[in-house]
Amino acid sequence: MTGQDGYHAILHLLDAHGTAYRVMEHEPAGPTAEASAQRGHDLTDAAKCLIVELKGETEPKYVLAVVEGHRRVHLKSVRRLFGCSDASLAPAEVAERFGRAKIGSIPPFAFEGALELVVDVRLLDHPTIYFNAARLDRSLELDVRSYLQVAMPRIARIAR
Repeated sequence: MTGQDGYHAILHLLDAHGTAYRVMEHEPAGPTAEASAQRGHDLTDAAKCLIVELKGETEPKYVLAVVEGHRRVHLKSVRRLFGCSDASLAPAEVAERFGRAKIGSIPPFAFEGALELVVDVRLLDHPTIYFNAARLDRSLELDVRSYLQVAMPRIARIAR
């Protein structure tokens, strides 16, 4: 699925839930700090999204980890949360397949059944979140409560 398809999948999902959101067009930007500056909001209000690969005794497991824009995913916390022996960022091609977007534009929604979604608890302190919407030149502004209702993530402390 291309980024364009991922973008439309997000809009379709939000529209199907009757969720209000704002589309923001901007110059292409992947790094969270750069995209946040272009969107004109504080870095802490950004939802940074990374695909984590977990390894244990069975097949690898993949998790979409969402944290505040100024934080990093604490891989050890994600590993412990899922009871796995090892955690690392997924290879780019795997992340892009699961995220339905290019690196830097992966949205905070798990469209693939095999992808688990976990959001850092501190992101819930923000009334609004901003994120690239499966495109480097499009972002969404979304009420965090609405996001939680639509995405239904697992909530845990996974950032440092």
